[in-house]
Parts: sequence; C-alpha cells; structure tokens
Amino acid sequence: MRLLVVDREQAVREVIQDLLADYEIEVRQAASRGEAGLELRRIAFDVLLCHLSMLREGGGWLIREGRRTRPGLRIVAMSASGSRATPAEADAMLQKPFTRAELLDALRKDSPPAPRPAAASRAPTGLS
Repeated sequence: MRLLVVDREQAVREVIQDLLADYEIEVRQAASRGEAGLELRRIAFDVLLCHLSMLREGGGWLIREGRRTRPGLRIVAMSASGSRATPAEADAMLQKPFTRAELLDALRKDSPPAPRPAAASRAPTGLS
C-alpha cells in the first residue's frame, strides 16, 4: 500500500509514519497542498490521508487532483475539531486522537495491511 499523509504539522505526519512502521505501507509526507499535488502526480498512491481543512482548501482542489490522477484513490480525512461525520468528499473520517487500530481500519478498503516480517511493536499507541 502507498500512503500520502498531508498535514501542516510535522509531528503529526511523523507519528502516523511511526504508527505504520511495522506494516508493509510505503508512507510519504507532504506539509502543504502544493507538495501533495506534486506527490500525487509522481506516485500512484492507494490512500490519501489528509487533514480535513487542507482537503477543503481551494474549493477541494486536493480532492479533485487526487481523483484525477488516481481514480481509485481512497481519501481519508482527519480532524481534531470534534466532527465525527465523514465529509462527502472523503471515504472515511478519523477523529484525533486515534489509535493504530483505528488508523489501519480507516486506511483499508477490503483487507488490513500486512505486518512487516519479524516486526517489533515500537510505534506509539495513539495520536493527539
């Protein structure tokens, strides 16, 4: 699985990458809508995990760009605002703080990502 994590906060992006370190998931990071657009054009991602406010910036440009470059792209929004409703433009919604299990569940369509062979559990247990 190829995942693009888009959030302005570097710490959030890094914790997500750490949470997924034990799984066969290639994680790339972007700090802005522009960076995300470049990555979406370069790499065939399976999932876009993006802060809700960044998904909606520019009238939903990032969503349109993702769907244009990769029609089957799964879009997962995340937010700390308290909204638990999944926005119409996203396939799933993650409410911060979330656990590794909640993150994995939101990322998958049909089956969970496979763990890396002989992986030690070294990642944090949640994200706030």
